[in-house]
Amino acid sequence: MNFSFFLEIYSPTQNIQPILNFLIRRLQDNVSDMGEFGGGHLYVPHEQSNIVSEDRNPPKVVFEIVSEDIQKLRACLPLIFNKESVLTGKGVTLKAELFERQSFPVQDSCVSSNKQSPLSFSVRYYPPIRNIGRFVRYYVANHPSILAKLPNIRNIFCYYPKTWKDPWKIKNTNCFLGNEVVFDNMQDLVLANNSEVRQELRKDILNSPVKPGPSTHFAYHRIEVHKYLEG
Repeated sequence: MNFSFFLEIYSPTQNIQPILNFLIRRLQDNVSDMGEFGGGHLYVPHEQSNIVSEDRNPPKVVFEIVSEDIQKLRACLPLIFNKESVLTGKGVTLKAELFERQSFPVQDSCVSSNKQSPLSFSVRYYPPIRNIGRFVRYYVANHPSILAKLPNIRNIFCYYPKTWKDPWKIKNTNCFLGNEVVFDNMQDLVLANNSEVRQELRKDILNSPVKPGPSTHFAYHRIEVHKYLEG
């Protein structure tokens, strides 16, 4: 079982580098010796995201911490996030999510809890919705097996929200279900998006017994923190 904490960062471009430097330093200082932690990841919006989605205004960057132990993950968050001026500067908005992450098989491959490639397509579902539980059950029972048919797909994940308490009330996104599919590059994502399987996925959502509420769809470059530090 894996858990992911995501921090969405909305900020003027000139503030991003100081924010990332601060967060990475805090991550290194507080979790580097904990074996249950799977490290950190940065998600930067892909410059061609508009090819596969009409959604606009993604976060400038998303900072992820991965762990196998939710209690240790919850305990470390107040150590990493505090009222440093770099996180509370003018124009900086933060939103957070803590999820349990479930992996699903891809084509004939076994289930992998590790992300295999650097291109992630992230979908988030939000209220209002008539019946969250019923929609999530239908989605998880049906959608991942169809996603697995997409050409060149490397990973499929669903994310389920968990509670957490932060030291200074970072706004929660209120996402009730997340989905992430992983590809080697944007070309493979475009190929998958234009495939017949995409029509099957749309039909599956239309067949849901509960109409989905608002959702976002963004393509990201994913960079492991240790590789980011290596340049």
